[in-house]
Amino acid sequence: MLVAAGLLLFIRSQFSWGQLQKQAPDLRTNPPQKKSSDVTSGAPNVTVFNQARDFWAVNYGKDGIAFFWTKEPPKTAHIIIYRKNPITRKWQIAINAPVGPDLPKDLVDAIDGTQGNITYRMDALSSRNQVLKHYQPVLVPKYTQD
Repeated sequence: MLVAAGLLLFIRSQFSWGQLQKQAPDLRTNPPQKKSSDVTSGAPNVTVFNQARDFWAVNYGKDGIAFFWTKEPPKTAHIIIYRKNPITRKWQIAINAPVGPDLPKDLVDAIDGTQGNITYRMDALSSRNQVLKHYQPVLVPKYTQD
Protein backbone atom coordinates (compact mmCIF):
# COMPACT_ATOMS: atom_id res chain seq x y z
CA MET A 1 0.00 0.00 0.00
CA LEU A 2 2.82 2.38 0.90
CA VAL A 3 4.61 1.55 -2.36
CA ALA A 4 1.46 2.34 -4.39
CA ALA A 5 1.06 5.71 -2.62
CA GLY A 6 4.72 6.53 -3.28
CA LEU A 7 4.35 5.61 -6.95
CA LEU A 8 1.28 7.81 -7.27
CA LEU A 9 3.11 10.76 -5.69
CA PHE A 10 6.06 10.21 -8.07
CA ILE A 11 3.74 10.17 -11.10
CA ARG A 12 1.95 13.32 -9.92
CA SER A 13 5.28 15.08 -9.43
CA GLN A 14 6.37 14.19 -12.99
CA PHE A 15 3.16 15.07 -14.87
CA SER A 16 0.35 17.51 -14.42
CA TRP A 17 -3.19 16.38 -15.27
CA GLY A 18 -3.24 18.87 -18.15
CA GLN A 19 -0.07 17.33 -19.64
CA LEU A 20 -1.58 13.85 -19.48
CA GLN A 21 -4.79 15.03 -21.15
CA LYS A 22 -2.85 16.75 -23.94
CA GLN A 23 -0.98 13.50 -24.65
CA ALA A 24 -4.19 11.51 -25.10
CA PRO A 25 -5.63 11.46 -28.63
CA ASP A 26 -8.93 13.27 -29.06
CA LEU A 27 -11.11 10.39 -30.17
CA ARG A 28 -14.08 12.69 -30.68
CA THR A 29 -12.38 14.19 -33.74
CA ASN A 30 -10.21 11.20 -34.75
CA PRO A 31 -12.29 8.01 -34.51
CA PRO A 32 -10.41 4.72 -34.77
CA GLN A 33 -10.53 2.96 -38.10
CA LYS A 34 -13.44 0.57 -38.50
CA LYS A 35 -12.79 -3.13 -38.93
CA SER A 36 -15.31 -5.47 -40.49
CA SER A 37 -15.79 -7.23 -37.15
CA ASP A 38 -16.52 -4.04 -35.15
CA VAL A 39 -20.30 -4.15 -35.25
CA THR A 40 -20.96 -7.87 -34.99
CA SER A 41 -18.28 -9.08 -32.61
CA GLY A 42 -18.89 -9.54 -28.89
CA ALA A 43 -15.18 -9.58 -28.12
CA PRO A 44 -13.90 -7.44 -25.26
CA ASN A 45 -12.97 -3.82 -25.93
CA VAL A 46 -14.35 -3.77 -29.47
CA THR A 47 -15.24 -0.33 -30.80
CA VAL A 48 -18.77 -0.18 -32.18
CA PHE A 49 -20.17 2.68 -34.25
CA ASN A 50 -23.61 3.97 -35.07
CA GLN A 51 -24.59 3.97 -38.74
CA ALA A 52 -23.44 7.58 -39.27
CA ARG A 53 -20.08 6.84 -37.55
CA ASP A 54 -20.40 9.99 -35.43
CA PHE A 55 -21.13 8.24 -32.12
CA TRP A 56 -19.28 5.16 -30.89
CA ALA A 57 -18.58 3.12 -27.79
CA VAL A 58 -16.16 0.66 -26.19
CA ASN A 59 -17.39 -1.93 -23.68
CA TYR A 60 -14.92 -2.39 -20.80
CA GLY A 61 -17.02 -5.02 -19.06
CA LYS A 62 -17.53 -4.44 -15.33
CA ASP A 63 -15.63 -1.14 -15.66
CA GLY A 64 -18.41 0.35 -17.78
CA ILE A 65 -18.97 1.51 -21.33
CA ALA A 66 -17.10 4.52 -22.74
CA PHE A 67 -18.58 6.86 -25.34
CA PHE A 68 -17.02 9.08 -27.98
CA TRP A 69 -18.54 11.34 -30.63
CA THR A 70 -17.78 13.85 -33.36
CA LYS A 71 -19.67 16.46 -35.38
CA GLU A 72 -20.84 18.21 -32.23
CA PRO A 73 -22.96 21.21 -33.30
CA PRO A 74 -21.78 24.72 -32.43
CA LYS A 75 -23.49 26.12 -29.32
CA THR A 76 -23.83 22.67 -27.75
CA ALA A 77 -24.15 23.26 -24.01
CA HIS A 78 -24.60 19.69 -22.83
CA ILE A 79 -25.07 16.17 -24.09
CA ILE A 80 -27.38 13.45 -22.89
CA ILE A 81 -26.65 9.78 -23.52
CA TYR A 82 -29.65 7.50 -23.18
CA ARG A 83 -29.66 3.76 -22.45
CA LYS A 84 -32.54 1.54 -23.57
CA ASN A 85 -33.85 -0.59 -20.71
CA PRO A 86 -33.91 -4.19 -22.03
CA ILE A 87 -36.99 -5.08 -19.96
CA THR A 88 -39.25 -2.03 -20.34
CA ARG A 89 -37.76 -1.03 -23.73
CA LYS A 90 -37.88 2.62 -22.54
CA TRP A 91 -35.00 5.08 -22.81
CA GLN A 92 -33.33 6.15 -19.55
CA ILE A 93 -30.74 8.89 -19.06
CA ALA A 94 -27.36 7.21 -18.58
CA ILE A 95 -25.19 10.36 -18.75
CA ASN A 96 -26.02 14.07 -18.69
CA ALA A 97 -22.86 16.16 -18.99
CA PRO A 98 -22.09 19.82 -19.69
CA VAL A 99 -19.88 20.48 -22.71
CA GLY A 100 -16.78 22.55 -22.17
CA PRO A 101 -13.02 22.43 -21.69
CA ASP A 102 -13.37 20.23 -18.58
CA LEU A 103 -15.38 17.53 -20.37
CA PRO A 104 -13.33 14.32 -20.57
CA LYS A 105 -12.42 12.94 -23.97
CA ASP A 106 -14.70 10.01 -23.19
CA LEU A 107 -17.70 9.64 -20.94
CA VAL A 108 -18.29 6.36 -19.10
CA ASP A 109 -21.58 4.77 -18.14
CA ALA A 110 -20.68 2.84 -14.99
CA ILE A 111 -22.94 -0.06 -15.93
CA ASP A 112 -21.78 -3.69 -15.90
CA GLY A 113 -21.18 -4.39 -19.59
CA THR A 114 -21.02 -8.17 -19.03
CA GLN A 115 -24.79 -8.45 -18.48
CA GLY A 116 -25.94 -8.22 -22.09
CA ASN A 117 -26.19 -6.15 -25.27
CA ILE A 118 -27.17 -2.53 -24.63
CA THR A 119 -28.46 0.13 -27.04
CA TYR A 120 -27.52 3.79 -26.54
CA ARG A 121 -28.34 7.04 -28.29
CA MET A 122 -27.19 10.62 -27.74
CA ASP A 123 -28.57 14.15 -28.08
CA ALA A 124 -26.62 17.40 -28.20
CA LEU A 125 -28.57 20.23 -26.55
CA SER A 126 -28.30 24.02 -26.43
CA SER A 127 -28.26 26.08 -23.24
CA ARG A 128 -32.06 26.38 -23.67
CA ASN A 129 -32.38 22.58 -23.81
CA GLN A 130 -33.22 22.60 -27.51
CA VAL A 131 -32.04 19.47 -29.28
CA LEU A 132 -29.39 20.54 -31.77
CA LYS A 133 -28.59 17.04 -32.98
CA HIS A 134 -29.92 13.53 -32.51
CA TYR A 135 -27.18 10.93 -32.85
CA GLN A 136 -28.30 7.59 -34.24
CA PRO A 137 -28.30 4.68 -31.77
CA VAL A 138 -25.36 2.35 -31.27
CA LEU A 139 -25.71 -1.26 -30.14
CA VAL A 140 -22.97 -2.18 -27.68
CA PRO A 141 -22.44 -5.96 -27.55
CA LYS A 142 -22.09 -7.82 -24.28
CA TYR A 143 -18.53 -7.95 -22.97
CA THR A 144 -17.20 -11.49 -23.06
CA GLN A 145 -13.92 -13.02 -21.96
CA ASP A 146 -11.79 -14.69 -24.63
